[in-house]
Amino acid sequence: VNGANSGNGDFNQARGMGFDSSGNVYVADLWNDRVQKFNSSGDYVTKWTVDYPEYLMIDSDLIYVASPEPQFDD
Repeated sequence: VNGANSGNGDFNQARGMGFDSSGNVYVADLWNDRVQKFNSSGDYVTKWTVDYPEYLMIDSDLIYVASPEPQFDD
């Protein structure tokens, strides 16, 4: 679910996504300040707190997350 949801497996502005060598899926959940991990069947596994995660990349078993400071209009 994408929207103002914060439950495990829900998103509030899903952004970057990547896959590891085992087929797990990682999704940057921008406005919930986290990266969520799902197994290859799409089941929720765990999450990590990251401020404003927008993009991510996976190299071997390392996950790189780009967390730019958000820009707000006055």
